Amino acid sequence: MKHDSLYMKDSFRQSNFSVAAAVLLFGSLAAQAAAPTFIVTSPLNHAIVTNSSIIIKGAAHDASGTVANVFYQVNNSGNWLPAASSNGFATWSGEITNLTPGINTNLIYAVNSLSQPSRTNILVITYEPVALLAVDISGGGKVTPNYAGQNLVIGKKYAVTAAADVGSKFTNWVVSGSNVLTPRLSFTMAAGLSLQANFVESAAPTISVKAPAVTKSSNSVVTMTGTAKDDVGVAEVFYTVNGGATNNHIITTNGFTNWSAVLILNPGANVIQFYAQNGVPITSLPEKLTLVDESLGFAPQSVSGLVLTANAGTTNSLEGFLGTSTYAFVSDGSFAVGNFTYDLTGPSTAVFTQQGIAPFGSGDGSTTFLTFSNTTSGSYSNDSGGGGNFSLAGASGAAPASVDETTILLHGSTLSSNYFADGTGTWTSEPSGNALGAGPFTYVVYSPQVALLTGVLTNSVDQTNFLLLDFGSDTFYLVYTGPATHLLTDSGSFTALLPAKAPAGLARESLAGLKAAVTSTHTQTNNGKKTVTITTPMVSFGEATFAQIDSNTNDDVGVGNYTFSRTGPTTGVLSFYPIAPPTQTNSNGNENILLTFTAGGATFGSGSSDTGHLTLSAASPTVPVSLAGSILLFSPSGKAHSVIIELGYNTYTSIDKGVTNSGTYTLGQFGPQAAFMQFNDLTAVETNYVTMWFTAPTSGTYANTIISADGTVTKGSGRFAP
Repeated sequence: MKHDSLYMKDSFRQSNFSVAAAVLLFGSLAAQAAAPTFIVTSPLNHAIVTNSSIIIKGAAHDASGTVANVFYQVNNSGNWLPAASSNGFATWSGEITNLTPGINTNLIYAVNSLSQPSRTNILVITYEPVALLAVDISGGGKVTPNYAGQNLVIGKKYAVTAAADVGSKFTNWVVSGSNVLTPRLSFTMAAGLSLQANFVESAAPTISVKAPAVTKSSNSVVTMTGTAKDDVGVAEVFYTVNGGATNNHIITTNGFTNWSAVLILNPGANVIQFYAQNGVPITSLPEKLTLVDESLGFAPQSVSGLVLTANAGTTNSLEGFLGTSTYAFVSDGSFAVGNFTYDLTGPSTAVFTQQGIAPFGSGDGSTTFLTFSNTTSGSYSNDSGGGGNFSLAGASGAAPASVDETTILLHGSTLSSNYFADGTGTWTSEPSGNALGAGPFTYVVYSPQVALLTGVLTNSVDQTNFLLLDFGSDTFYLVYTGPATHLLTDSGSFTALLPAKAPAGLARESLAGLKAAVTSTHTQTNNGKKTVTITTPMVSFGEATFAQIDSNTNDDVGVGNYTFSRTGPTTGVLSFYPIAPPTQTNSNGNENILLTFTAGGATFGSGSSDTGHLTLSAASPTVPVSLAGSILLFSPSGKAHSVIIELGYNTYTSIDKGVTNSGTYTLGQFGPQAAFMQFNDLTAVETNYVTMWFTAPTSGTYANTIISADGTVTKGSGRFAP
């Protein structure tokens, strides 16, 4: 019985335990059902990212209460970070930072207001750091695949292959400074990695001589012409005469596509070989021909196209560049140009006579006697008792036929950074960035490689500039002359930005149809102190007329004619010729303004102390053809009353403070938005000059100048309307 009783007690205990377990299990299921739920919307699980910091986003929900927070742990770090939300975690976000390269395991869970946690989710992110790869190709070839400008995974292996174009061959890879000689390159990506595939030309250039013919007999000096070509480009053309030294006196303006050379032949047969060379360098096969000089001695029958160097002792030298009948001489930093004659006086003697033209004007011709000891050198004496040795050589370099629209940068010793920005027949000179002036220029070629540019400056100081340009050595010589200035010379190297290379620039071809808002600064001395006055006039440009109005100060008002010339890619010269009113400060002569164009307009300076900026814009034509039949109300600034003017076809009636006056008037259009009216009182009491700026067909602003019979001048401004 005890056993039975004990058994019953144990059974009862077990039954109670089973019930408790069931209750606990049910409670656990109930708690689990009431726990919040959430999802991760970005990024996706097992996503691959290329940044070490990312933003994770998701949404959370709780069926029985509210979501209190979302927590996340970065890469099993042990630190749980709270997410951010502005709507009760209906949507949430957090930032994961400092990801390590490779796989990163991140844990996330949500908690409701009853402190019940959700299940913990695992977000796996693979971080692959990347870097930008620099790929450069030098020469004729390509790279496959070309990763230039792409982000590649750091630490990952890649392979590229270099392939040469036709006529080229692969030489090497340069991988961050190290050379690899095989076309296929394997590399491991790293930050700052750069690749360069190098190719060189494998084909030789070709050359041909066009004139003179191979069998033609010749005099001592002969001009030869030909062509050369190469897949990449010809770098040089040279020749030898009778197997002698290499001669590079070749004239070309187009990269040796066409070339010419002036040769000095020896008496008898001359075997000449021409070669072309590219930049590799690879040299062409020679173009061989024979020319015969049938002259009886060493003196050439012509010296046109040659360079003559004369040495008087050891320190004095003169270099002459000879055209067909013109010359340019340079000696000790000075120069002169002119005409010459050359006459044979015997098999080895000749007379050279020169007649100077510029820069100091013509003078009596000087005569030099030449005695040749061979075809290229000898001794000389002149009619002034001097003498020495001389030599002849072919010209090198080629002076262009024109420098229109060419910018010439001068790198001199006296005036550094001086440049000439040339238009078509006009120029602007700006040494060291300070405008000196502008005006017309002439350009004359005096030999195959030397030309003279003569520019006349039309600023406040009349000045002539003689600029000798040696295109063979890129050397210039500059002389300034003026009516009251001393002679200033400069020399150095120059760079010519020819039209093919020069930018189109911002300078406008015409100002017609434009309006300008002008901000000018004028500096004057007043009691030893400098006072700066800022004015903001408006200028309206017609085809050849202008009108300017400044309603603020009334000191820059009037109409007239103007000219505008584009002098370079970014420069131009604007000249005003005022007509009325006669009280204008510049009415006694024209004013030249140098303009340097910018994206929004132009900056300006003139011979005076005025400088400033123009904002240019297209003007909408608003000036009426006639105001006849109109009644206009002129309201002077700062005054309570207005003047009523009734206009007929050429007569008017005005009422000013109850006083009636009448007379005649003229109306002229001086710009798209500006007109000029001149009122003449019938009683000859006064003349009223009015510049009108139309903002609508019959309204706008005006400025006027009234000149009374006794010479009294009164100025005013304001608005007019119907």
